[in-house]
Amino acid sequence: MKPHYTNTNNPVDFPKMNERIRELVEQVYGTAATEQEIRLAELIVQACAKTIEAQDVDPSFKLRMSWAIKTQFGVE
Repeated sequence: MKPHYTNTNNPVDFPKMNERIRELVEQVYGTAATEQEIRLAELIVQACAKTIEAQDVDPSFKLRMSWAIKTQFGVE
């Protein structure tokens, strides 16, 4: 049975995020991702989404783009 992971800031499950990060870490290092690496990746995705949200563009566009990034990586 695969381990079940949860975003520490939200009780909702984000297995897609954890699985994707684990895949990327294994590609880079050839080892399993640590919880610290997963948390770092979550923070990076959140920062990217906030950068988009801060842009002076059409509000609906920036919300859609921010949502798309967060959804892709399973981050709120």
